[in-house]
Amino acid sequence: MMDISIDGRDLVTLENFFDELEHKDQRKILMSSYRRAVKPLLSAAKGSVPKTSMMGLYRSMGTEEIPGDTAILVGSKMNTKTLRRSGGKKYVGKVWYGHLVEEGTKLRHWRKGKSTGVMPASHFFRDAISVTEDQVIGIVAEEWYDEIERFINRTIKRAR
Repeated sequence: MMDISIDGRDLVTLENFFDELEHKDQRKILMSSYRRAVKPLLSAAKGSVPKTSMMGLYRSMGTEEIPGDTAILVGSKMNTKTLRRSGGKKYVGKVWYGHLVEEGTKLRHWRKGKSTGVMPASHFFRDAISVTEDQVIGIVAEEWYDEIERFINRTIKRAR
């Protein structure tokens, strides 16, 4: 069960202000609130990755916005670039490889028949999600309202 608390802000006014914004400003607010809300998830996932043998995986944990969509990818990424498609548009994205550590692999062989071994499944990310799911869901709404207030404050400062 999730606890919901209401603070003293005028939520209706903030929601009306958000509805009147242009789509690009709405997207900026949502992306920022999503990034802030998933920080506990990233911390929990990083905490369960063994830093001695998987430092590259530990360093690659992060978020990436999906171009043209109001969503983010959360997980691990490599520095290798690849061509991705979203909504009919092509863009250069990063290769996500945490699923190999998460789900493990079967016995693999090189072309010359030599075995590269088996990677056992660790389920580090699934465990992090189950631990922080309620916390992240609770933070999203709070961060959304906070980000609208930050946007209003930035707009007021620019107008001066």
